[in-house]
Amino acid sequence: MRLTLASLAVLALALGAPAAHAATLADTVAAAHAAADQFVALAQGSDASGKPPRASDPAVGRLLDAVFDVRDLPADATVADMGPVSDWLTSANRIGQVYVLAGTGQTDAAKAGADVSDQANRNMVAYAPELGRYMDTEMGLLRLESQAVADAIAQHPELLSDPTRAKGLADIRQGLADAMTGMVTSLPLDGLTDSWREARMPALLGLAPQAARLLTPDQAAGVAAQAKEVAGATGDPTLKGELTAFAASLSRPAGS
Repeated sequence: MRLTLASLAVLALALGAPAAHAATLADTVAAAHAAADQFVALAQGSDASGKPPRASDPAVGRLLDAVFDVRDLPADATVADMGPVSDWLTSANRIGQVYVLAGTGQTDAAKAGADVSDQANRNMVAYAPELGRYMDTEMGLLRLESQAVADAIAQHPELLSDPTRAKGLADIRQGLADAMTGMVTSLPLDGLTDSWREARMPALLGLAPQAARLLTPDQAAGVAAQAKEVAGATGDPTLKGELTAFAASLSRPAGS
C-alpha cells in the first residue's frame, strides 16, 4: 500500500472568498489535527512492537472518529478551502502510516523502502477496519481537492503559465494518481474480505469523476488499467462491476 499526500501549497491558487462552510470545516480540521496528535502519541513504539492502538478501545475509537468521519464533507470546495483540506489529509495520513508501518521499524512512509512491503501488506489485513476508514477518508478529501483545483484551472488557465504553479499541479496530479493506484492495488490482497473490498468502492466511485478532470489522460488511463486488471481477477461480481464502472468514470470528466 502506498501513502501519498498531494501538495497543495505549491500550487498557490488562492482565488475568491472562503466558502460558506469554511468556519465549520476549520473547526472539524482543528479537531482532526488534535486527535491525530493524541493518536500518534499513543502509538509511539508501534513501529517496533507491531501493536498500534486499535479502534476497539473506546478512547482510540473516539480519536479515529474525529479524523475519519467524513460523512458531512461538503459537496464541493473552493481553492480557499484547500489549506484546511490539506491539513485534514495530513492528519489522516499520520494515522494511516502508523497502521501500515506497524512492526516494520519505520515511522515515516516517505522514507520506507521496498523491504517493508510484505509487512505493510500483512498490516493491511490485520488492521483492515482502521485502514479501510483511512482509505475512505483519503479518497473523500482527494475528491474535494480534485474538484477545487480542476475548477480553478478551468476558470483561470493563465495561472499555469507560472512554472512554480505548473510544477505544483504536476505534483498534485501525481499524488492523486499514486493514491488511487495504491488503493486499487490493495484490494486483491489475500485475507481481505469481499465485503471489505466492496465497502471501499463508494469513496473510489465518488472520487473518479473529479479525478478524471484533473489527471492527465495517461495518468487516468494508468489507474483505469489497474482497476480493470483487478476487476478481471476477482470472483466477486459486485466488485467486478464497481471496478469496471470506476475505470469507465476515469475516462469521462465530470459533467460530460
